[in-house]
Amino acid sequence: MYYFIFEPAPNRKLEKIEEEIKVRASELGIDGEFITLSLAEKPESLAKIGLQKDYHTVVAVGSDALINLVGEGLIGTEAALGAIPLEENSIFLPLIGVRDWKEALEILPQRKIEKIDTILLNRAYRIITQVEILPADGKTGLIVLAFDGYFRAEISERRVLVSNLGVNLTSKEDIINSATDRYLDVFIPGKTEVKKKWWQVFNSMPQENIKVGSVFHPKFLEVNSKLRLKAYVNGKSIAAGPFLFEVDPKTLQFIIKRSKNLITNEDTKNEQEL
Repeated sequence: MYYFIFEPAPNRKLEKIEEEIKVRASELGIDGEFITLSLAEKPESLAKIGLQKDYHTVVAVGSDALINLVGEGLIGTEAALGAIPLEENSIFLPLIGVRDWKEALEILPQRKIEKIDTILLNRAYRIITQVEILPADGKTGLIVLAFDGYFRAEISERRVLVSNLGVNLTSKEDIINSATDRYLDVFIPGKTEVKKKWWQVFNSMPQENIKVGSVFHPKFLEVNSKLRLKAYVNGKSIAAGPFLFEVDPKTLQFIIKRSKNLITNEDTKNEQEL
């Protein structure tokens, strides 16, 4: 049985979509309990209530912010997180391997479960997708980055992105590889001729160049600055600097689209347990 957590629909269009999801879930044989989040409730707390009721699959229906928070409540458990993103440009769609919410719903009965990494911020916050670091007042100044306790750099960019799903990746395979590689993906924007002076000391560290900057792959990252830095997830500030980011490998069971029709023994075992 499935435990669905819905975000309150902000308009009639999304309200109709949520109603359609409930009807279609019943038709697919994956109905269970449908819960709509209230203002007094936290998504991660609702996810844990689902675990207490002995549900082994918790499905978050709504924004990326909701999916992140519901997933936070399942990290480190044997329960699987299903996601039905309702945002057109949701970062979860390519991770699941689908084009829209309809496909995300349809793959739930014959899904594949992938154990993915998560990001641990300041040993207090858990994130599935990515964190954006910005100065609180918009000023420019030095930001000190320490990678894996050894590599160090000072940059004057206004933005640093710490991701679990890579940067500018589009294929499900590449995103899954990034989400399971036991490394963070740290993006620093900047022009090539400038960054070469910054990154000479990093020639032995896993990295890649993209058109608008560089991506580095440490296991942990420390961020300090005299600027007042804030960490944002889905546009919401969750913490103030300094920051410590760590990768927590294989800590969340996430439902993705099955790439092939072939069902392995491990897949069968996972479905029986759920």
